[in-house]
Amino acid sequence: MANVTLTTTDAWVPELWATRATSFFNSTTVARGVCSNDYQAFARGSDVIHVPHIDNESARSWSTGSLTFDSATEIENTITPTTRIYVAKKIDKMADIATNVALLSLYTEQMGKALALQFDDDLQDAMDGASAVGTDNVDITDSIILSAQKTLNDNKIPQSGRWLIISPGTLQAFRQEEKYVNSLYAQSTGNPGNANENGFVGRIYEFDVYLTQQPLSGSSGKKSFMGQKQAVQYVMAQDLTFENPRTPHDELADALIAWMVYGDKLMNFKEVGGSNIYGVVELAGT
Repeated sequence: MANVTLTTTDAWVPELWATRATSFFNSTTVARGVCSNDYQAFARGSDVIHVPHIDNESARSWSTGSLTFDSATEIENTITPTTRIYVAKKIDKMADIATNVALLSLYTEQMGKALALQFDDDLQDAMDGASAVGTDNVDITDSIILSAQKTLNDNKIPQSGRWLIISPGTLQAFRQEEKYVNSLYAQSTGNPGNANENGFVGRIYEFDVYLTQQPLSGSSGKKSFMGQKQAVQYVMAQDLTFENPRTPHDELADALIAWMVYGDKLMNFKEVGGSNIYGVVELAGT
């Protein structure tokens, strides 16, 4: 079994390790900031959460006579918080003899980063179930942005809370277009409320734009996503937690495990008998 020993580190301070890893986790998750956990209050362990979706109603004209009563038939989305991820370290007790802040920082940041990036991956995987526009490994143009925007508008997705997650290649392409350079710069400098959000690079049209340094891969390019905050929901059965389990006495070691349990869902807003309606659009690009 691979251990962290005195030969690999001369520092082990559990309290600092846990605190720094939590901080790093929160600061490196991009997708979590644009998704919602509106149903967190209903979470009970890993029980499935059923979210009914009520069809849009249509008004009728009436002057005299009897009324027509519409039937009430709903569909539902389900969120199953059973995804479990963890990072584990085992530290020889000899490592308690001394402290070294530089190495401690390295280990703790890597624990937080591993969990954050996996959670980010899973949320983007949920987005990946939506319809797509654009061409794989070809720069995203303004025409593609407007096409994706039209899809959201046609689906009657709320205009508030809209966002755009882009890959490094797409950000590079945007910064070669004067229209986008001006828009991103003006909104990032004139909108200090968002300036501290992880990955925020500005605004394009009504969309807050975020850079992910871990975009999903297409066939040969990278994927970006446009959506609205309620479109992808997640529920934490157990948010980031640290455990210090006992180890056999002959190992003379301390163990630390960082773990979490969650579920996510790309919400389907379709009407009964209708086609799928999502509040996310995939943008194929570079």
